[in-house]
Amino acid sequence: MDAALSNKNYSFKQKLLAGIIWRGINVLVAFIFNALFVRQIGAASSGAFFYLLNNLFFLILFLGVGLESGISYYNARKEQSVSYFFSISLIWSMVGASLFFFIIHIIPDKLMPTENRHLFLTLYVFGSMLNSFLSAIYFTNHNSKTPNILAALTSVILILLLPNMPWINKSISFVVYINIYLCLVILAPLILAALLFKSGIKFSLSYFKINTIRPLLLFSFHSFIIGLLYNLLQRSDYWIVKKLCSISDAGNYFQATKVMQLLLILPVLASFSLYPIVVQSIQKNENSNDQIETTDRILKLIGLYFFIAFLLSLAVIITGYWFFPFLYGLSFSKMYLITLLLIPGLIFFAGTFPLTTFFSGKNENITTIIFLSIAIGVMLICNVILTPRFFIYGAAISSSVANFFYFVFLFRKFLKQNILIFSTQIFWDIFKIKVILKSLVNVK
Repeated sequence: MDAALSNKNYSFKQKLLAGIIWRGINVLVAFIFNALFVRQIGAASSGAFFYLLNNLFFLILFLGVGLESGISYYNARKEQSVSYFFSISLIWSMVGASLFFFIIHIIPDKLMPTENRHLFLTLYVFGSMLNSFLSAIYFTNHNSKTPNILAALTSVILILLLPNMPWINKSISFVVYINIYLCLVILAPLILAALLFKSGIKFSLSYFKINTIRPLLLFSFHSFIIGLLYNLLQRSDYWIVKKLCSISDAGNYFQATKVMQLLLILPVLASFSLYPIVVQSIQKNENSNDQIETTDRILKLIGLYFFIAFLLSLAVIITGYWFFPFLYGLSFSKMYLITLLLIPGLIFFAGTFPLTTFFSGKNENITTIIFLSIAIGVMLICNVILTPRFFIYGAAISSSVANFFYFVFLFRKFLKQNILIFSTQIFWDIFKIKVILKSLVNVK
């Protein structure tokens, strides 16, 4: 058993909680770094820098074509060796970085302000891709500790090197610091790779053959499409709001959606650990022709996700009316009502995480793609009808309606596939507090 991957026989609940805790630590440290960094570098400079990172994110997304999802799926099923996935990760990252190095020489400076940082940016792309791929290998072997600790360590180093820190006292300029930032992203994947080598994992070019990686690439491409559709479902209404509403109203709406994203952090964190566990549960029960265990587990998880989203939303409902103007200012007085209208959609959307994980675990990403596309269509139709009349409130209602239909479509498909009758009884059973609290204790 690979020491670097530390694939211990923990229970389902232990694996899930471990993933949440270590990912949570990483997110917390990253949040602290971001706050300190923005405070020191200023609004204008940080805006330009994050604009660059945003463009880099989308380029990396396209260059990676969702390969980390394919690695997660097939490594969780143990259909190939870890050496296979490691070799693919390294080769794909090198090819992607090489393509990027060519692309940045032809992209206009307005889209990609390189400022003669071509090598630094290429290193950043290579490190980001490799870290994503190798982290997928670790996560699907139930080792969430190592990748997240290394990511948090990178953030800590960046905090310690901030130019305005007393021990630095501007001996490092912000220009140099940005270069350090871009280079330091390679630290975590290098250590991850070294640990894999130490545990006996090998690299070989023989793995990179089209006929052997075709299923991997097909699954990855489907995941890539899901990622794009997911972002459209969550963000495409921004353009409508910006076009049809005032700047002030748009600002209220954007901040309200950010609050919704914050409330989804816990379900998102849980999903990083949930995915490999569900995939392995599906594979195990496929071999025994028994899907009852997996079905019951998914239903329990839907209840848990609803419960978590409801509790977090309740806290916002109780405090938001006073807290939002206090935190953001009096100009955000409309934010609370927008949030109230978005919350029903948030709760239903939280319930989709176990379902999308289930369909992905069964290699049925096309199901998620179809229902995401329908949900986006529902949202756009509702926006066309409601937003010109009710403005930001119409957009919020449209978002909630789309998320509700997205959940219903996925839930109905799940029940049908597992030979369960779609009824109000099974639907309301998920919402029973007694059942939810029992599942919280008894998930194994």
